[in-house]
Amino acid sequence: MEYITFGRYGREEHWAKDKELFLTKLKGLISKLTKNEELYEKADEIEIAKRLKHILKKPKYDENEPLTVFMMHMGLSYNILTKKEKEEIKEMEFTYKNWEEKSKQLLNDYYKRSLKSCPEEVHFCLKYIYFLMYVLRNYQHELTKENFLLHIRNFFILQKHKYLYEDYIDYKEFNKIRDKVIKIYPKLKETYGGNRFLEKYFWSFFDIDHDTDYNYEITENILDNYYNNKKKNNINDEEKIKLKED
Repeated sequence: MEYITFGRYGREEHWAKDKELFLTKLKGLISKLTKNEELYEKADEIEIAKRLKHILKKPKYDENEPLTVFMMHMGLSYNILTKKEKEEIKEMEFTYKNWEEKSKQLLNDYYKRSLKSCPEEVHFCLKYIYFLMYVLRNYQHELTKENFLLHIRNFFILQKHKYLYEDYIDYKEFNKIRDKVIKIYPKLKETYGGNRFLEKYFWSFFDIDHDTDYNYEITENILDNYYNNKKKNNINDEEKIKLKED
């Protein structure tokens, strides 16, 4: 998938295509709204922006799906916007410069909300722009205390939907964060996860639709190693206490 980066992530080769890609997606947006692809094929950014502002004020147009697709190419989600944010978008002109500022503001607001709703131990993950984009692009909902473990696991450990971002990500930086996530994941799971017994011995066997850590070899090994070491350390501690008593 191609992203309009506004020069904030990716590499120079992506930045060089930003304005061209923005115009292409802008034409795609207005074509979907008006169901007339040929009419705007040769139009420029300013012409389309003015026309869009007029179109989006008309209630007869169903803008939800076209705007969702358009904003996905900026790593954003139209579906999670507040009513106020949606109204602000309808009032703005869809120029590259305006969206450069608006996209930065919307992503920053999402980041701030995520900081408040997720535990401090994972705040370093939220600073990674591709992680936020991943949640917005694939799930289109808020990051919360109830769902952050699933998203961190899927993005950093399992690397699901990797094809969506691999052309943009610096894997040296990504792997550093991934190693840190793997190291703390068992403790996060122990603190914020559900019932381990049910997950390991019931859901993973009898409820195939329940997406558990024990359905994946890598997360199963991470957790088993953690609990095996914990059990071993507890036994050693008990032996030390017994020796002292003796």
